[in-house]
Amino acid sequence: MISRHRKSWPAAVEIHPASEAASILQALHRGCNTSVLPVSLEQIAQLVGVVRVIRKPLRRSGRLLPVNGRYVIELDDSEHPFRQRFTLAHEIGHLLVARKAAEVSFSQNGLVHCSLDPHLESICDSIAANLLMPRQEIERRLGDASLSLNSLSLFAKEFQVTLSALAIRVTEIFDEYAFVLWKYGRRPGSARIAFRVHWSATPRGIFIPKHDACQPECVVEATCKHRRIYGVIAELDLGSLRGPHRVQARPLSPGRSPEPRVLMMVHLDRQEQRVTSGFSDLGESEPCPSE
Repeated sequence: MISRHRKSWPAAVEIHPASEAASILQALHRGCNTSVLPVSLEQIAQLVGVVRVIRKPLRRSGRLLPVNGRYVIELDDSEHPFRQRFTLAHEIGHLLVARKAAEVSFSQNGLVHCSLDPHLESICDSIAANLLMPRQEIERRLGDASLSLNSLSLFAKEFQVTLSALAIRVTEIFDEYAFVLWKYGRRPGSARIAFRVHWSATPRGIFIPKHDACQPECVVEATCKHRRIYGVIAELDLGSLRGPHRVQARPLSPGRSPEPRVLMMVHLDRQEQRVTSGFSDLGESEPCPSE
């Protein structure tokens, strides 16, 4: 749980998400069998001093509470179980990093207060991703696979993570794919409603601006309209992602907001591509927790 009171990150503490997550995982995995999926977060939580995980109605995704020198983690039970798993892993990350940086303090109501520094949030998200989707397991299961949105949905269920979380993790490990989440709405300061980039996950060296609009009649609008997974070779003009690329798109189930959303997967292979006018129907979009 993150306090509303901002605290500065200690100047003497330098933490890098990937290296810190790796060192923490090395210590945790001595007592945990992470080759069995899904990874048991409850077992990991016990190892770091969490005595209980409570699921109850909350106004936030989760929070960390001190209990006699140990900790309880509360999770919002209205969220999908896969989303709750990421929140639990994220809260474990806050506890581990906060202890290392001596950034834990307690308010009068006993809530753990941690820095709002985006760097800290990045560390905790990285720890969560490494706990739920260990690099060696991602490489072993996905490395030789021909990835598609259909196969990623199956892998997401195997790891018990959301499709978005797995998509982001894939771009951290492999450089052959990029992902864009389109959300129907307005750009800040604009009255025009369209599918716009809500977030993107790309390998290093590729930049996609947030709030960019997709072209009319594109695969994003078609897949949302027909609730199908479509593939096409499309001419892209998204920041530094330009030229013809093989793309797939699938509609996502509604999240906390009712606006339509579509996840697009871009294949970054260097083979010569020719733009196609028609879409390949890759099947019906089966339910899969998205975010």
